[in-house]
Amino acid sequence: MSMVFGFIKDETGNKTKHQQIVDGVLHAIAEKELQVGDMLPSVNMFLKKLPVARMTVVKALEELKQRGIIESENRIGYFVKNGKIQQKTKVLLLLTEFNVYHEVAYNELIHHLKNKNVTIDLFFHHCNPQVFKSILKENAGLYNLYVITPFKHPEVKKSLSEIPAKKLLQVMRNPQVEGTSYISQDFYDEVIQALKSIKHLLSKYKKVILVFPKGVRHPKVIEQAFFNFCDSCGLPFGRVLSVNKEMVRDGFAFIVIDDNDLIQLVKYGEEKGLVLGKNLGVLSYNDSPMKEIIRNGITVISTNFIQFGKEISEFIITRNPVQKRIPTTIIVRNSL
Repeated sequence: MSMVFGFIKDETGNKTKHQQIVDGVLHAIAEKELQVGDMLPSVNMFLKKLPVARMTVVKALEELKQRGIIESENRIGYFVKNGKIQQKTKVLLLLTEFNVYHEVAYNELIHHLKNKNVTIDLFFHHCNPQVFKSILKENAGLYNLYVITPFKHPEVKKSLSEIPAKKLLQVMRNPQVEGTSYISQDFYDEVIQALKSIKHLLSKYKKVILVFPKGVRHPKVIEQAFFNFCDSCGLPFGRVLSVNKEMVRDGFAFIVIDDNDLIQLVKYGEEKGLVLGKNLGVLSYNDSPMKEIIRNGITVISTNFIQFGKEISEFIITRNPVQKRIPTTIIVRNSL
């Protein structure tokens, strides 16, 4: 029953002591920390733990009693009577950046949460560990759930470890804290398998080049998956940090991670009179509506970001633990 004190706080800065106690008890019940039949702390315990007057505590408990939330037994104490508390669920959604893929997942998430009494506060960390740490520190304990795109860094793992496990959902990337809920994608085995499914298309080209920019926004394991695939299949390959006009040649295929490089690649190919899918191959990482129509379609290796949105919404609504990976597949279009 002492757990209730962790829920009694002034998140807005303008609640009375009385309202903090009422809301804290309601929050504890909504979070299942207090359940029907559980005994609340005594008035004296409230006075010991909180800087409040006796009358304030008694007034708060009487309000909860009048609302049918708790009941009292003479000389024993107060007990939870009603566990059906409908409070708005507050979710902190911390993503890498607001790119088109996150936007697809976000829009699907919002669609499924419509009329579900849920508020989403959206933040971005841009794979900066200090920004990541600061956002979580400033919002510690203020949300019912934390849905976060993690990345590999000691500060990230430490910050995530400080969130109660049942409140944390790690999404899109490999989880950094074991034993918690996650909805992620595979960046190695499934990438290799997906590339093997289009080996016959890539084999048409003289050389396959991975355009993999610097930075931690993209898991390095993708690069290793590409190298191992090409090596095992005997495909000539290379790796560059960005696209330039000189490297775009007849008979070359490119696997492009960043969309800016994709646009430059298509542009340079057109300037040189190269035709996508014939003498210039392009495979882009992560699908988007734009890639369905660019030059009659860009072949992609991608996970299903709509499915991500659906799965995240399911976790928020049900609070059920989940550990799931969304498959990575190839969508073949005209660019290979």
